[in-house]
Amino acid sequence: MEEITYKNINAGDFARLDFSKVTLVDLREPDEVLVSGIEGAINIPFSSFPKGLDDIPRDKPVYVYCREGSFSEEVAEIWIKP
Repeated sequence: MEEITYKNINAGDFARLDFSKVTLVDLREPDEVLVSGIEGAINIPFSSFPKGLDDIPRDKPVYVYCREGSFSEEVAEIWIKP
């Protein structure tokens, strides 16, 4: 089993990602995604977490994001625990 690690990145580093080479997981609620979603991102609202987490493709680096960063940090910490 491969080791899963995470790190925080800032908004500038996130904006510079090549979104075609990563998997994006948007933890915002559907109404928030409608206003400012990123094409190709997988929407798994934090309110329904962890449902859907096992369906996330892991053939590329996975970036989890939310509106302010607190939900994505919490999900990343939970996700990497054995």
